[in-house]
Amino acid sequence: MRQKLVISAMWVALLFTLGACGRSAEAPTDSFDLENLIMDVFNPLPGEKILVMIDIPQGTAGDNASAWYMRRGMAHRWHATLVEISSTYAFEVLPMLEYPATGAHSGPLPADGKMDGTTVQIEDVLGEVNIVLALTEYSATAPLIEATQRYPDLRVASMPTVSPSMEETALAANYGEVGRKVRILAEKLDRASGAAVQFSTGHEMFFDLRYRHAEADDGQLHADETGARVINLPSGEAFIVPYEGEKEGIPSTSEGTIPFLCGNDLALLNVEGNRVVNVEGEGGCASGIRDFLAVDDARRNIAELGLGANDRAVVTGNVLEDEKVQGMHWAFGLSEALGGTVGVDDFSDPSHALHWDIVYPTGGAIEIASVVLEYEDGSSEEIMQEGQYTLFSDDSQDLNLVSITDTISSVWFLLAVLSVSIVAWDMEKVIDLSWGTKFAWAWIVLVFGVFGLWVYFRRYRDSDETVTDSNRALGATVYGATGAVTGSLFMMLLSVAFPIVDDASPLVTLALLLGLPFLFGLFLFRAPFITSISKGRYGAALRASLLSETVSILFVLAGLFPATMLPIALLTDVFGGADPRTLALFSFGAIVGAILAYPFNLWMARRGYGVWPGGAVASEELKLPTVREAWKVLLLGIFIFILSLGVTFINIV
Repeated sequence: MRQKLVISAMWVALLFTLGACGRSAEAPTDSFDLENLIMDVFNPLPGEKILVMIDIPQGTAGDNASAWYMRRGMAHRWHATLVEISSTYAFEVLPMLEYPATGAHSGPLPADGKMDGTTVQIEDVLGEVNIVLALTEYSATAPLIEATQRYPDLRVASMPTVSPSMEETALAANYGEVGRKVRILAEKLDRASGAAVQFSTGHEMFFDLRYRHAEADDGQLHADETGARVINLPSGEAFIVPYEGEKEGIPSTSEGTIPFLCGNDLALLNVEGNRVVNVEGEGGCASGIRDFLAVDDARRNIAELGLGANDRAVVTGNVLEDEKVQGMHWAFGLSEALGGTVGVDDFSDPSHALHWDIVYPTGGAIEIASVVLEYEDGSSEEIMQEGQYTLFSDDSQDLNLVSITDTISSVWFLLAVLSVSIVAWDMEKVIDLSWGTKFAWAWIVLVFGVFGLWVYFRRYRDSDETVTDSNRALGATVYGATGAVTGSLFMMLLSVAFPIVDDASPLVTLALLLGLPFLFGLFLFRAPFITSISKGRYGAALRASLLSETVSILFVLAGLFPATMLPIALLTDVFGGADPRTLALFSFGAIVGAILAYPFNLWMARRGYGVWPGGAVASEELKLPTVREAWKVLLLGIFIFILSLGVTFINIV
């Protein structure tokens, strides 16, 4: 009785441990966690250097105690947290860099700053660091973009006017999900030749998107990321500069009417050739915009079309966060830093240069009734309707799907616990099972759940002499599949424990995805099993079972990969890879893999190969197929595996 209780308790504890591993690696929740943010956004590598920089007001002039002062306090808190976690991830945090405020957004940085009270050359500091967090009053984005061009190992999060309140809103978002949505939007914008926008006021505007490349401010700046090396935090927008007509003989076709609301005062901006040509309206709003545009003709340029997708962002009047809110925004003026042609030199005076974003959030006084993207092949696609994206499932659907998957996985979890307990109890009555075999069956039932329980009873309700070929094939199939699934689970846990695995090259990743299941299946499951039933040596069993285990694992992985990877990729709104529901998902993948591998094991059983004890095959007659006997099956396994892997990754990408 004591042994029965020990076995049951051991496997129940193991199940709960797997569930806890999944929960500890879940995506960031609604509460802000700087460690999660830094790892999601930057994933610092061991040995990398991180710098936090702030600008200091000259004297007390302009030091707004409710904003600028609090931002500096926020920067000090972040710096202290980074120092605290630096030893965990083996990165280095430099002393904070303080420099005199430039007094202008995107103005050049001063030559000198201070670190721990010591004067330093800012250029020298930027040249030796890998990651910069710029929590500043005046935007340092433009000079930091230039710095990344000089120093290719530098990546920067520019955070002008960031406020502590954003830690509870846009900065607390799930940046994996934000990045996914933003990249989808950027891909759509990048393919589009134009965007037809209808506002809730009934006015319409067409943005000419030819000859431009869309960017994704997706909150992802890992060391191996390509493209822009500077992002805003909080992140969450896809943006593109409309064509500005710079090509000789090819004018911009951006035109229409843009409504602009100041309080209750509506102004209408008429656009032709991507420029605001006049402003309609009799009130102060229209008058103010006319005065603003009259300062410098370059301000009339339509400099950006953006789509926000950070579901935690809220409208506060701070454009850093406002433009990340779900909805659309556009901008006046400067476009060069975003991929356009209008720079500071195009203004009559550098002090007139600016980039001013106008935001139309979902639920705002004026929102977007429709955004239709037009493609070069003549097709079109509506990506926003009544302020909501049509590309993503809505929250109610997500919540329902979460509820369904949670319920299924909870039921499967309880059934798996019950199944393991039943098998542990039953095995105490089977005197000819070794501890190794008992352990193996407990693990098989853990992986396969009630299906594993069914296979166990089919096998052990027959004597060794009367075991049918189909039952022998079933036993061999679940045994081999469990080894492959164990290797895949180990790969997943390895990736969670060591995020650097996620940044490995595709070739290394493929080698791990295939190699670990094969090694676990062959060395820890199949070879020991063959050794026990043949009463031979482990090395000889290893060599003899190499071919059959290779074929078996190819079939198992051909079912396991799509059954586990596609749900994670396609349902990423509600399901992450390191999730408590992973046990149920891997059980499903194991069953699918076993279904594919079963015909191969049945083929071996009917030909008298030693796939499983009992039946017509006596231990001393144990034999396994050779390459000459099974080369056709091997080629079939390779073909099905490659086909499955290709279909899986095509759908994921």
